[in-house]
Amino acid sequence: MPSREDVNSAMDTVRAQLPARDRAVFYGALAAGTVFSVIEWPVAVAIGVATELVSHQRSDANQE
Repeated sequence: MPSREDVNSAMDTVRAQLPARDRAVFYGALAAGTVFSVIEWPVAVAIGVATELVSHQRSDANQE
């Protein structure tokens, strides 16, 4: 049986891989829009990819 430290370490690893709460809500809304046919799935993918690209470019620019 794993120790408490093992479980805490695993939880920290998972949390580090999850998106921020606001980003998760945004992608959830994109998914819901696709499921309920508000937007087509290629549009949702394009929006998601563009959002990630812009956010990475902004974070790279802020680090310089």
